[in-house]
Amino acid sequence: MLSIIIPAYNEEKRIAAAITKILHYLSVKDFPWEIILADDGSIDRTLDVAREIIKSNLTVIKNPVNQGKGSSVKKGVLASNAEVILFSDADLSTALKNWTRYYP
Repeated sequence: MLSIIIPAYNEEKRIAAAITKILHYLSVKDFPWEIILADDGSIDRTLDVAREIIKSNLTVIKNPVNQGKGSSVKKGVLASNAEVILFSDADLSTALKNWTRYYP
């Protein structure tokens, strides 16, 4: 199983594009996966937008207040039971094609 952790803070404007690209990447893969959205106290619609796009395989971790990216990544990792864990920022600064190095 693969867990993809997305730490997010007020990513309402970017999260839809990121999730759509991740789901497209996963659609041609033959393994179980989940997306863990580690929301770091967002005050915008980040969670709502993510939930509108991902209907299953989504775990949400919500910090009540902003605690920093490191805290969100850590909580996401601790929530995962997968053999392989990747994390990506909501801007997908690491291209999805690079993920195949770790999980073909």
